[in-house]
Amino acid sequence: LIDYFQEGLTTGLVSKIYNAETMPTTIQGWYTAAVKHDLNYRRLQAHRQRMQGKQPTKAAPKYVRRERDPDAMDIDHLNEEDRMSEGKCFRCGQKGHRASD
Repeated sequence: LIDYFQEGLTTGLVSKIYNAETMPTTIQGWYTAAVKHDLNYRRLQAHRQRMQGKQPTKAAPKYVRRERDPDAMDIDHLNEEDRMSEGKCFRCGQKGHRASD
């Protein structure tokens, strides 16, 4: 009878009862233990919901703008201008062909 009762319980609830200090040996003991652990679980869930409602949730920003160093040089832009004026390839920097070739 106890085996049939255990099959109707969630795995977590059965695990809680098995891990208790004293495991029930009668069906009435199993009924009592299951009700006790289920009630404790439901109280914990209710407490978590109350606490979650008290703490404002702060959504993470979707885009974080990084500060740009005003003294930083735009090296890539200068290299592109130099390569364009000298007729060099944008990929390898050599003369005589283009990156699209």
